[in-house]
Amino acid sequence: MKKNDLILIGALLIIAFTILGITRVWQKNNTDETAMVIVTVDGQEMGRFPLNEDMEQRFDFQDGSYNVLRIYDGKAEISEASCPDQICVKHHKIHYTKETIVCLPNKLVVEIAGGEESDIDAVAN
Repeated sequence: MKKNDLILIGALLIIAFTILGITRVWQKNNTDETAMVIVTVDGQEMGRFPLNEDMEQRFDFQDGSYNVLRIYDGKAEISEASCPDQICVKHHKIHYTKETIVCLPNKLVVEIAGGEESDIDAVAN
């Protein structure tokens, strides 16, 4: 590796961390005290829960499957599920506007809503 390679790597790291910092600040500013957790199953809304109140809710389905939504410390997660792959349970806790957790076998979607809208495109997040 030459000196110019190290300079290029350093510059790319600085740019990456700057973008990460800006994204985190934007997400924090777009999540406020009125943020809600919206749960939908197969496109139908099953409930809205405030993100700033601790609670646990179990969603049972006709085929015997279930998901358990847990909200605490301003974050939401699926703490338990009957699906075989458990991807929704292993997903990180969500708390920023427009973040989602999806359980495909049970057709359940958990989404955070209620923060301010912004013109910044968050697709790269």
